[in-house]
Amino acid sequence: MSTICDDLRAAILQAAMQGRLTKQSPEDGDAQQLLEKIYAQKINNRKTKKLEEITDKDLPFEIPSSWRWVRTGFICDIISGTSYSSKDIASDGIRIYRGGNVVDGGLLKDLEDDVRIKKQLADEEKKVKKGDVVIVASTGSQKVIGKPCLVTNDNDGYIGAFLRILRVSNAIMPDFFWCYIRSNLYRDAIRSRAVGTNINNVKTEYITENVFPIPPLAEQKRIVEKVDELMARVADLEQSADALASLKKAFPDDIKASLLQAAMQGKLTKQLPKDGSAEDLLEEIKAEKEKLIAEGKVKKQNPLAPITDDGIPFSIPDNWKWVRWGDIVNVVSARRVHQSDWKKSGVPFYRAREIGKLADYGFVNNDLFISQELFDDYSKGGLPKKDDLMVTAVGTLGKTYVVKESDKFYYKDASVLCFENYYCNPFFLKYLMGSQVMRDQIESNSSGTTVGTLTIVRVNDYILPLPPLAEQKRIVVRLNTLMQNINVVGDLIASE
Repeated sequence: MSTICDDLRAAILQAAMQGRLTKQSPEDGDAQQLLEKIYAQKINNRKTKKLEEITDKDLPFEIPSSWRWVRTGFICDIISGTSYSSKDIASDGIRIYRGGNVVDGGLLKDLEDDVRIKKQLADEEKKVKKGDVVIVASTGSQKVIGKPCLVTNDNDGYIGAFLRILRVSNAIMPDFFWCYIRSNLYRDAIRSRAVGTNINNVKTEYITENVFPIPPLAEQKRIVEKVDELMARVADLEQSADALASLKKAFPDDIKASLLQAAMQGKLTKQLPKDGSAEDLLEEIKAEKEKLIAEGKVKKQNPLAPITDDGIPFSIPDNWKWVRWGDIVNVVSARRVHQSDWKKSGVPFYRAREIGKLADYGFVNNDLFISQELFDDYSKGGLPKKDDLMVTAVGTLGKTYVVKESDKFYYKDASVLCFENYYCNPFFLKYLMGSQVMRDQIESNSSGTTVGTLTIVRVNDYILPLPPLAEQKRIVVRLNTLMQNINVVGDLIASE
C-alpha cells in the first residue's frame, strides 16, 4: 500500500509542477512580474553567478502560458555547511545538523550523537531559518542523496559540511518551492548527477542549473492548498483499510483517463519528421474513398463543415490535424433483421450488449443467431472487415470493438454502427473513442427521445485529433504498456 501511495504522491506533485491541479486565472497576472522582482533583488548581489540560458532541450514538459521557466539558482541561494574537527566540539556550543537530522517531518533535534561546536565558530549565514529547505548534499547512499526537509519553525541550529540550505527568494512561496523539491523534477535530476567515486555528492551546480517552473504568486497559493488537500487524502488512504475499495475503483479509471488525454494531445510520444503529417494520411484516405465511390461500394456523403478555431478543445502537435470522423471512416449501419429471423444457432447476431462485451473482454457468450441463408443474402451489401470498428450506438454509447480477420457475424441496425476503416490504426481509433474528447461530444448531443443514441449524421460530425499513421502505432504501443501496468497496480490494490 505504501508503494502505491508513494506513486500517488509523485503523480500529485508532477501534476502540480505542470499546472494541472489548478485553473489559470487572468486575475493572477503573469510570472514575469515575479522574475522582475527577483532580478531587482539580485542585481546588486556580487555573489550572483550568471546562469546558462534555458533552451527547449532543457524543458521536461509544457507549462501554462502565464508561468515561466527559470534556473533554480536564479530563485534561491545555495548555502554550504560548516566543516569542523574534533577540537571544535563543545557540549554547550551551537547545534550542528548532519544527515541523520534530516527526516520527512523536518529537522530532528536531540539525536543521541548530536554534535555541538564552539559558539565563536558560528557563521550566521549557515544558521537554519524558517522556510529554508535543508538537503543532504553528501552521503554514501544513492537513496538518501539529495534528501530534503522543510524548516517550519524558527531554529537555533546550523548546518554541517554534508548539508546545504536552499533559501528561496521571498517572491516564491516556500511551500510551493517545497512542492518542487519533493517532485521527481528535482529528485531525478539530483540522483542522476550526484554520483562520486566512493560517495554521492550534490555539487552546487547540480541544483542551480536545474529548471524550475514559476506560476504567478496567487496560483502558487492555490497549488499549495490543492497539494495539501490531496496529500491529506493519500495519508488517509494509508491509514484506512476501508479506503482500499474506493481506491481500487477510482485509481485505475482516473489514471487511464489522464493517460488517454495526454495521448490525444501528443504528449506520450515524440513527433518525428520521418512520420510525415496527418495531411499526407488524409490524402491517402480521400483517394481510397473516391475509388470506392467510383466502384459503387461507398455512397458519396454530403460535405462536412470546416473546423473552426473556437471548436477546437486543445492544442495538438504541428504535424497532427483536427478532422471529423466522416473525413477518415465511412460510418454505416446494417440492414434490418426482424426478431422473427432470430435463431438459436447459425451465424452470430450481435446487438449493442454483445458488442459492448466484445469491446471490454474480447469475447462474448452469444445466444442470438441468424440463418446462413439470410447472412449470405445480407452480406452482398457489405460486411464488417478486418480493422473496422463496431461501435455501440444505444445504451452505453461508444464502446468499440476492432474486427478481427476471423470474425463472422452480422449486427443489429441502429443499435450498432460500423466504422469502415481505410488507413488508420484501428486500435488508436479504439483508444480515441474512449478518450475524454470523444466522451464530451457524445454526452453533449447524443440524447434521443427516450434513450441516448449515436447516429451516422452525428458521428460523421464529431471532431478528433489525427496524428500521422506511424505515430498512431507508437501511441498504441505506449498506451498498451501503460494500461497493462495500471491494471497490475489495480490488482495489487485489490489484493491488499
